[in-house]
Amino acid sequence: MSRWHRRVGDERGTVLVFVALTMTVLIGSTALAVDIGQLTARNRGLQAVADAVAIDAARAINGSNAGLLMAASGAVTAAVQNGAVRNNFPYAQLQTELGTKTGSNPFVPAPSGSTIPNAARITASDHVSFGFAPGGRDTSRPAVAVKDDRAGFSIGSFLVGVNPPDNSILDQVFGDSFGAHVLAYDGLFNANLTLRAIGLNMPVTALSPTQLLNTSVSVKDLMLASAAALNDGSHTATVNVLNAMAASITSTTMVKLGDAIKVAAGSEQAAADAQINLLQMLTATALVVDGTHAINVPAANVNVPGVGNVAVTLEVITPAQTAWGPVGTSAENEQLHLTLTPQIHLTTSATVNACSLQSTLSSVLSLNAGELLTCLTGGFVARVISLDLNASIPIDLSVAGAKATLTNINCGASPSITLHPELQPLTLNSNVDLTFTATLLGNSLGNVLRVRGSAGAHVQSTPPDQTFLYPSEFGPAHTKTVGSNTLSAAGMTTLTATDTTLLNANLGPVLSAVSTAALSVVNSTMVQIDTNLTSRLRKLLGLNIGGADLTALGDIECGKLRLAE
Repeated sequence: MSRWHRRVGDERGTVLVFVALTMTVLIGSTALAVDIGQLTARNRGLQAVADAVAIDAARAINGSNAGLLMAASGAVTAAVQNGAVRNNFPYAQLQTELGTKTGSNPFVPAPSGSTIPNAARITASDHVSFGFAPGGRDTSRPAVAVKDDRAGFSIGSFLVGVNPPDNSILDQVFGDSFGAHVLAYDGLFNANLTLRAIGLNMPVTALSPTQLLNTSVSVKDLMLASAAALNDGSHTATVNVLNAMAASITSTTMVKLGDAIKVAAGSEQAAADAQINLLQMLTATALVVDGTHAINVPAANVNVPGVGNVAVTLEVITPAQTAWGPVGTSAENEQLHLTLTPQIHLTTSATVNACSLQSTLSSVLSLNAGELLTCLTGGFVARVISLDLNASIPIDLSVAGAKATLTNINCGASPSITLHPELQPLTLNSNVDLTFTATLLGNSLGNVLRVRGSAGAHVQSTPPDQTFLYPSEFGPAHTKTVGSNTLSAAGMTTLTATDTTLLNANLGPVLSAVSTAALSVVNSTMVQIDTNLTSRLRKLLGLNIGGADLTALGDIECGKLRLAE
């Protein structure tokens, strides 16, 4: 074999080439990872410094204007300098800005020295020199801290307005939500307790208010803890009801109160000792358990004088919502849906010209010679057609919702909070399909007329802002209702025919007279529904339709520090 062939077949040293190439890539990747890790670690450190110094700066805000606070000897300047020393960070690498921040609104820098700020923005900067790549990179991290006031409130379109003396519908509602049957709600409606008291009485282990809001607990344990918290000798009936409910629950359904009660970060202590209505809290929990609606009454009947039976279905998509936080915090209900179906049994009549019916109903008209002569000369022969109506008129009511926003917290000599309610339009619609039977001269004409119609009404309410004085108007006992507390169907008292058709009788020549008579009697019935039904329904269901129930809760926290989200 030649020397050339021996050389070609020798593979010694090949691996070394591949290793060298691979090491070049690995060393480059490692160098890049080290530099990126160095930058990430420095950013993390800068963020920690910015957060800590921002809290120090916000704490120093004392109601003075931004110019005084940022002066060389100003309170904020001194706080930032001390914060830099405490965090072992160069003061020269900290940028300080004062401004305002409300709720979820962005930080707005103070436009002039006269502005009274409530927030501070600190930006910590540094230069990172890379270990492998040439040069380095400037980097910075900002933090905004706010010194604001906080309060709690709840808004509901039905829970606070529940009327406990009549529980016939709520028995179905509440029992169905929890899989339990309860006979009375008076105790639950009038009982109030705190998150702290519930957490301390949890059957397994004591929970802080923060843990209770964020930990999933069983519905049974929640009821038992509530019963234990109220077991002071003055709530015996309520304790018995809660224990009975807990005993009847066989499932291990878990619930997290934080899904039903909204608490802004840092406001857990404000919520801890606020009095919460027990019925409101448990029904909110039922929403979480059910996952669709807190209240659903599939069928109930109301007897209305002059109308007859009215079938009622009620569905509430969200229960009362509770929230704690600074100005700008809001809570809302989504939708309430109510369907009324009056069963109408009515008789009316229409006078028609028998001459126009000769060709179609000659067998029942029995016209005498004089009447026939009148017809031949173009005259009018009166005949009365009686119309019997047995029909349902579905009325659909939907409320898009109610929302409340915390717009002011007054921490002065007379503390108070102000809530701004927003009520969405209340809409009523009815699409009616009526079938009439008719009688002429004692002879049945069968189903002679079908009338389809529609009616509707829209209610818009713009309630004023509501102010609650602290502490005299705080708590479930001082709920304020805004909007309309009546369900007016005035716009539904005029049914408009959208389609009128004949069935198995040819009444074409007298269609107008018959349909006018039919609509007249239906519209008069709608007036009776509006007059007799709405107030009775409100009393029976205990609802404030088209409005909102507002409650101020807990204590007002003044000058609370927080890092803005």
